[in-house]
Amino acid sequence: MKRKSPISVDVIQFYTYNCDETDDLVFIEQFPYDDRHDFLVDKSFAGIAVRVEVWNNRFDKGTRRNISLTLVDMTVRCEVATQNVKINLSAYGFKDYFIHFRAEMSEIVGDHTYKLVVRDETAGLPLSESIIHLFDKATMGDPIEWYQICDGGIKPSWNNDVFKSLNTIDAHEYLVRFVVAPEICCRFLSVMPELEVRLYYPDGKNVKVFFKEPFCRDLENYKDNRWVIECPFETADDINGVFYAELLCMEYPIAGFVFDTVSDEDIRGVWFGHEIELWMNILRRRQRHF
Repeated sequence: MKRKSPISVDVIQFYTYNCDETDDLVFIEQFPYDDRHDFLVDKSFAGIAVRVEVWNNRFDKGTRRNISLTLVDMTVRCEVATQNVKINLSAYGFKDYFIHFRAEMSEIVGDHTYKLVVRDETAGLPLSESIIHLFDKATMGDPIEWYQICDGGIKPSWNNDVFKSLNTIDAHEYLVRFVVAPEICCRFLSVMPELEVRLYYPDGKNVKVFFKEPFCRDLENYKDNRWVIECPFETADDINGVFYAELLCMEYPIAGFVFDTVSDEDIRGVWFGHEIELWMNILRRRQRHF
């Protein structure tokens, strides 16, 4: 009879910490974990912190298990470190567990790809795994130089029309869309650096965050070296208005545009590279001023 594990891993999140944050490891659960999988590291890089959400799938009783978290260097194909954790969960309960791998002790370096493998050692079964990529800033420079911004706009999910602004239909899905071209430093990488889209809502409070790897829509775009990032959002009566869509790479803002979902007249077309870079230059000047 095939053995099963009563536990499952629903979330794996990472955070790369620097030398000046090593004293903060006692508060490891307070690090700003999110769903990114690509990280920019420099000479101050000190290690990788991990948040793992573990669930007990039994409704009738609690469980105690031993799990292992193994970091595998996929670039050189070897295990670099393993952490063991004892799990104690109530019936259908869950808990976050936090561990970290020190870069110096585990020989974790930039420009390598790593895989975290989580196993239930009590049952001898794998539970989950997740891939991350480390990019060395000394090798590649600032992320603002990695992509050329071609254009941006919004489009309905049901056709290929692109708009600068439009009067949207409530409870329908639309896409924030950026088109980019990798610069020379990125063109020959085996992994395209992940991009982040932040959509700022009209109320000034809500921000929707997406992490996406650029993709090639068709062969023609591939020949032109043009790549697309599309992130969905829905409109509704209480959230319509003026939005701001921002494109980031490794937390570096590289482009952005403003659009209106209650326009009197639909404005067909796209914001071109110089226009959406202009928004970012204005924001950067304001940040420096304050």
